[in-house]
Amino acid sequence: MTTLNKSDENSRLHDRFPVLLDVQYGTPDGFIQATTANISQGGMFIETSAPLVAGQRAFFTLQLPSNNPMKFHLEAEVIWASRRRRPGSTLKRGMGVRFLASRAQSDKTLQSIFSVIHTVKS
Repeated sequence: MTTLNKSDENSRLHDRFPVLLDVQYGTPDGFIQATTANISQGGMFIETSAPLVAGQRAFFTLQLPSNNPMKFHLEAEVIWASRRRRPGSTLKRGMGVRFLASRAQSDKTLQSIFSVIHTVKS
């Protein structure tokens, strides 16, 4: 496992791709609907006003765009969370999560997601 130091917070192990997908995750109070801002082979950023706590693991369900019935269920760990926006900051409220699946599983899932997204946009 790789831990990012404060000085390395803008360095990434994987390229991020901007994509807006509906995502759902569970909390002790019920399910939360949110939106991804970007996704990579290693994880994703979820824009939400109700982020989970760093270190917490959860299952996330991604709904593909359009009327595509495909859903992807991924287990991930919250690496960082931003609960409020600071004045003048570009940081959005939400959380960065790291996928817990093997790299092969993540690759296969992401290939499926991007294949469907590319088809919808064409």
